[in-house]
Amino acid sequence: MHFSLSVSYQGNLFLYAITTEDRNIFQFQQLSAPPGKEAPAEFTVLHPEKDVWIFEQDLDEEFKADVIRVLKRTKL
Repeated sequence: MHFSLSVSYQGNLFLYAITTEDRNIFQFQQLSAPPGKEAPAEFTVLHPEKDVWIFEQDLDEEFKADVIRVLKRTKL
């Protein structure tokens, strides 16, 4: 399955919007934005198999963990 993930900050909230191939949109927010950090304009996460998440960009480990946690909640 292919999906698109958009992430932005609002105050100290991560705002996530995940759009699947069939145009379903899942939206999440969580109080997890590290203070003083900027969200990347865009990044790519590959999920080739269960429990395997590959980030194509070098990102903060806390940020990656939060993204993976949200993706797991969508059952993608």
